[in-house]
Amino acid sequence: MKGERQISFDGTSANANMRGGGGDGINTRNALGINYKNEFSTKLSADAAYNFNNNKNNTISTTYTQSVLQDAGQNPINRLENANSISRSNNNNHWFGGNLEYKIDTMNYLKISPNFSYSNNSGNSAGGSEITEDTLATNRQSTNFNTSKNINAHTNFFLTTNLRKRAATLLHGEALTIQMEKIIRICLISISIHITMR
Repeated sequence: MKGERQISFDGTSANANMRGGGGDGINTRNALGINYKNEFSTKLSADAAYNFNNNKNNTISTTYTQSVLQDAGQNPINRLENANSISRSNNNNHWFGGNLEYKIDTMNYLKISPNFSYSNNSGNSAGGSEITEDTLATNRQSTNFNTSKNINAHTNFFLTTNLRKRAATLLHGEALTIQMEKIIRICLISISIHITMR
């Protein structure tokens, strides 16, 4: 006899504009989720879920600074600095998890719970500045790139078993049966894998 069966989806997408001292930019977030549940029989059931998240950020910053300094002879020096930068990031995260439950019989129960996650993150930034002090000019440029990947996986095994023992003894010439019940729970936690790549 089959029982309940469910599947559901959910998703979001949003953009947010940033304005402030750190620069102007846009944050974009996209998310997707899937959930599944199935009771195959009175003894066997399973559920699982998958989630995906993507976050993007683009930021542009421009600053202009003017200041007056003095040289060793107390003469004024006009200092101008014009700086700009662009940064981008893209982060992706995947997650999957679930449970498989099996009621072996009235005395034994088994649950297996796998879990897996994967992330892939990248970003880059470029910037420059031009500084002038009277007749002296300095130009600086920089570029940076970074990327990382992470994998995590583990599985939990959970076993519950009931051990029953009967003992017979004689009390006032009558046979008396004593039933002793002991519950043993065995949890073998984590076959785990963790990988980081850069």
